[in-house]
Amino acid sequence: MFLNIMDDNQQQKIGGITPEYPLLVEWHNMNALDVPWHWHEEVEFKYVLQGAIRVRTEQGEYEIREGEASFTNSNILETSESMDRSCNTEIFTVIFNTVLLSGYFQSIFEKKYIRPVLSNRHFDVLRITRDSAPGKNICKNLLRVRSLYEQENKEFQLRSLLSEIWLDLILEIEEHMHKKPASPGAGRDRIRYMLQFIYSNYAEKLTLEDIAGSANISEREALRTFKRILGKAPFDYLNEYRLNKARELLESTDLPITEIALDTGFSDSTYFGKVFKKYFHCTPREYRKGMQSPLSQKE
Repeated sequence: MFLNIMDDNQQQKIGGITPEYPLLVEWHNMNALDVPWHWHEEVEFKYVLQGAIRVRTEQGEYEIREGEASFTNSNILETSESMDRSCNTEIFTVIFNTVLLSGYFQSIFEKKYIRPVLSNRHFDVLRITRDSAPGKNICKNLLRVRSLYEQENKEFQLRSLLSEIWLDLILEIEEHMHKKPASPGAGRDRIRYMLQFIYSNYAEKLTLEDIAGSANISEREALRTFKRILGKAPFDYLNEYRLNKARELLESTDLPITEIALDTGFSDSTYFGKVFKKYFHCTPREYRKGMQSPLSQKE
């Protein structure tokens, strides 16, 4: 997964996005993917090819079903998951920096078309269906973007398609703006500082005081912020993050299980095995042995 590096501005950096061509189109099987809470400067479209996904942000939850799409604005804290892991869920994402469309800083394209969307805090995620003409056009053109992305000499055509999508997006936003009041986003910076701290230090022995201190708040306020925004306690989130890092190591390396346990912040392999089994319904050894089977892909 591309969301694994934090920069000095508390933003996620996306592998594959470059200054000379700031666009990435990727396919994902959501049944085999755990997306941590993240944010990035680039905007993102998701298109559901099969199944349904749930996108969660600080402001709420959004269900995106087969044949529908979603738009996530710049610097929105979000996570997403399959709504039913017993069914195959496939999506593709289109992620790009808006400089691809706006060109020069303070250009008419930026001031008239791009900046009003990026600065609009009446929405964080926009669900896009085929019930309106702009929504239908967006879905159709996203499929064209996916098809065109793998071809040679497609850069101008892709930028043209994304420009069409952006104009229809503006129309969709205008239609939905009155339906949802702006959120003050209280706690947004605090949760980002704490998440960055967890992502950078999950392998260490962490305390609630450590996590709260990374955002310069009290332990009680850290508990409240995690519960309100992420719906869980800091250590529940920390353990889930550690377990998913451990699962990645089980899949991609031949490291001994004891070493994986220690490398991901667990005090010993016995406790690691107990927690892993509770979360993934199998032991680390069973997971590694069966990770190529259909069952393991579901888990």
